[in-house]
Amino acid sequence: FYQVYALEAAEDNLNKSIDRSPNFIEAYILLSQVYSETNQMDKAIQALEKSVEINPNFFPNSYYFLGEMYMMKANYNRAAERFQSFIESGKGSKKNNDRAELGIRSCRFSKVAVANPVNFEPINCGPNVNTDRPEYYPCLTGDEQTLLFTRDLKNAQAMNGRHEDFFVAEKEGDSWGNIRNISEINTL
Repeated sequence: FYQVYALEAAEDNLNKSIDRSPNFIEAYILLSQVYSETNQMDKAIQALEKSVEINPNFFPNSYYFLGEMYMMKANYNRAAERFQSFIESGKGSKKNNDRAELGIRSCRFSKVAVANPVNFEPINCGPNVNTDRPEYYPCLTGDEQTLLFTRDLKNAQAMNGRHEDFFVAEKEGDSWGNIRNISEINTL
């Protein structure tokens, strides 16, 4: 069911498997993935934490994924602990250990940023750029005449029913001209 993205059926069957075999560690790991993909982060964390409780050494990457999920929930202390557990497992590649280190640094920064908020008032770039969809990671060229940004798009063919594309807009006087999807680099 998971492979064909029938997530509701996958969740149901994984829970039935866990009911029959409460220490079925692989079921907890996959159930966490199902919950993550359906934006049920608390349940995803709970399932993955249960897998770690059953056997902390079975899938050390669980610690990294828990760090990421706790970050999403703004639980920076727990996220840093889980990233550190991943590093201490000794099972990560240099690249993944570096990512966990970055996660720990991001937790430290986030705690300071939350404790010391700054005023921030986003400015709408106008109807040629902004829509009802999430738009983020804006970047201006040095001459401030070209805007590059990411937009979250609905797409029934994509795994989560959405995907992201890069867009570009050129300055036309005091406003932004029509955006252009950078199809050369966007892939589904």
